[in-house]
Amino acid sequence: MAAIWNDINITWKEKAYTVRPTLEFINHLEQRPGNSLTNLISLAGQEKLGTVKCAEILHDTLTYVGADVENVDEVWKSFGGIGEALTRSAWAILAACLPQPKVEEGEEAPKKPAPKRKPSRKPIGAKHTA
Repeated sequence: MAAIWNDINITWKEKAYTVRPTLEFINHLEQRPGNSLTNLISLAGQEKLGTVKCAEILHDTLTYVGADVENVDEVWKSFGGIGEALTRSAWAILAACLPQPKVEEGEEAPKKPAPKRKPSRKPIGAKHTA
């Protein structure tokens, strides 16, 4: 049977951790005010997920696996503060929390359907020909 979620691999203080984003883990992430998974993914999709919120996601992930992490500031500083490493790591955690489509053994993952195209509209007052 295929896994519903992808495992998260994270290294903290030279120690590797693996987290399976189960419902228990997702509930752990959602304990902070405003941290529903839906809200976090929406903010990430709009590129409005700030670095402090990203550090909180990483902190909460690390505490979930029992890593030796004191506070959010420690995480923020160790990832270089404002920067791509922090945001990419948080986004990867959120993406891993989304269920993957079921793929049977020997099958390829389903492809996304092509986007629907809107029919072109003629300007108002243009003559329509048949």
